[in-house]
Amino acid sequence: MWAVSNSILLSAVTTGLLSHAIYKRREPDVVSFLRQFLLLVAAALGWTASSQTAFDPLSIIAATLLFATVNLFTLGLSISIYRLFLHPLRKFPGPWAAKLTKLEGVYYALPGKFHDHMQEIHDKYGDVVRIGPNELSFRSASAVKHLVGKVNKGAYFETSVYTEGEGVPINALVDFEEHKQRRRLWDSAFNQKSLKSFSPMFNRLLDRLIGELHKFEDWCDYYAFDVMGELAFAKDFGLITGEGNRDYSGFIRSGLKIFFVVSNIPWISPLAYYFPISEEVKQQSIKFRELGSKQKNAEAHLRADSPVLFIAGSDTTSTTMAFLFYFVLRDRKVYKRLRDEIDQAWDGKSPLEAGMLGIETCPYLHGAIQEALRLVPPAPNGMQRRLIRDTEIDGHFIPAGTLVSVNAWAAQRHAKHFTNPLDFVPERWIDSERDKKWNHVPMAYIPFGIGSYLCIGRALAMQELRLIAVKLMREFDLELVPDFDHARFWADIRSWQAIFKPALPVRYKRRSRTGGTV
Repeated sequence: MWAVSNSILLSAVTTGLLSHAIYKRREPDVVSFLRQFLLLVAAALGWTASSQTAFDPLSIIAATLLFATVNLFTLGLSISIYRLFLHPLRKFPGPWAAKLTKLEGVYYALPGKFHDHMQEIHDKYGDVVRIGPNELSFRSASAVKHLVGKVNKGAYFETSVYTEGEGVPINALVDFEEHKQRRRLWDSAFNQKSLKSFSPMFNRLLDRLIGELHKFEDWCDYYAFDVMGELAFAKDFGLITGEGNRDYSGFIRSGLKIFFVVSNIPWISPLAYYFPISEEVKQQSIKFRELGSKQKNAEAHLRADSPVLFIAGSDTTSTTMAFLFYFVLRDRKVYKRLRDEIDQAWDGKSPLEAGMLGIETCPYLHGAIQEALRLVPPAPNGMQRRLIRDTEIDGHFIPAGTLVSVNAWAAQRHAKHFTNPLDFVPERWIDSERDKKWNHVPMAYIPFGIGSYLCIGRALAMQELRLIAVKLMREFDLELVPDFDHARFWADIRSWQAIFKPALPVRYKRRSRTGGTV
């Protein structure tokens, strides 16, 4: 019996160490791990049974449990020792739990406070922080250039949550060259000529919005979703009028929560489809997938891309709209200057064209939008990339295969990049008005991503934001409700795949065409 026990212990320790050696090369998902582990347990069970002279089921079970326990303990201990003391990233500062497992990040991701956590650890540890066993987060502008060139997306985008179904959407393409080829198709759809052709549709939906405006923050959502419904699916969703299903926004946000949490621990992604979700959300998911699949004469990858473009162009745009108005309405001096500029640019009677609202004509509007995106980037939690070669970043040697990201929330709120980083100052984006003594590092401004993975719809979003800001401020006098709780507003901000805005109660009344209040 002792001989059997010693053999079991030796084999358990050996297979635990061998498993770690294998997993260092390629981390398995939970299903693959369980399959391999159960095969080892079955082998141990068979070996124990065959080595007995007399059949003893209790001793067989005991030996098998001993093997499983020691194997898992050895594997866990080996991984922990390696990640803490032997890993190539061992010298980088960061929370000790994050060095062991990405579950540390999940702890903050679940309640939607990952952006605050990243700000805190960068303030504590510096411009480079180890946020996972094989992952570093940067907040320096100098690190941005290393994510601009030929780099692949990281493990964050490799989960089955992104890649199940017909065609892989563009945001889940990990390979640089494959992404580059796919992107060319969409770049042509969002060039300047195309953007100009969208103006009539924007104005039609804006007029509809003006006529239906009741609850400000909801109507930001409805307008953005109706716009992207027409662009992505050539379908009028009718959310502004109430004719369509207004549950789409809630469904999308539920999905974004799951995606972000699962993408932090991609090995669990095969189980994502078994997570407990309501039947209503399941049905909305089916309907949403069907929107893409019903596009006739479309290649599989275009059908896969349409829902992604819809989500990226609707939820993030509506969020930026809400925060733009929050910052502007918070300061009546800012509000007055912006309204005066808008009144000069458009009389409220002639057709409104995006070309009328350029940076030369409306520099303060441009600065206000830039500043809202700086303070609250719609995708705040970093753009994970996998280095394809050994790289030196900010004087640190980073081995190939390391996951790296620049955290937009932390980088854009860093005093080294922007003086008085928590203040809303549109003038910092106007060269002639910016204080020459102020820090101003545009390379650290990355709300739309960077390099080859720069948001396809950036110009579209900026055009949409300019048009809705001008239309609403020309039509209405706007103000925050008198008892608005600013501290509660900031405390209620959540982030998963994107920023989730809190309620923004706004009072408004229609202005006369000459600029007065009715």
